[in-house]
Amino acid sequence: MASSLAELLGSDFAEKYPEARIPPPSFVESGAQIVEYVPGKSLTESFEIHERQTGPMGILQGGLLCGLFDDVFGPLSFVCAKRPCVSIDMNVSFVRATKVGDVLTIKAEFVSRTRTLFQMRAEAHNSRGKLVATATSNLLVYEPGP
Repeated sequence: MASSLAELLGSDFAEKYPEARIPPPSFVESGAQIVEYVPGKSLTESFEIHERQTGPMGILQGGLLCGLFDDVFGPLSFVCAKRPCVSIDMNVSFVRATKVGDVLTIKAEFVSRTRTLFQMRAEAHNSRGKLVATATSNLLVYEPGP
């Protein structure tokens, strides 16, 4: 099992897309840890929640939770396409609050795939196994131009 995003992508990706920053700065900043990768099916990551990620009520800011979902959708799409992918949309439904010190586990999986479009869904659970939020996203397999 690969322990880093670079290992999952392999050296061919880095050679073909030298401009790609792997892992991306957002992935590093989020503190993402790869928990499990099921080839071609799903990716699970964990994220510890810090004070700097909270809003005025001391809970995880919703937009940042969306970013955490994206830090799972994106890597799963890159690994499976072996090419860059870009999000077309994302829908997030919030279920319960997350506080500082909690660890979120997010599992993303494919709903449908074509050669150029990936549909995915994901769930975020807290340290107690309680559902925090769900998300869906469509991603376009993308070939950067000159």
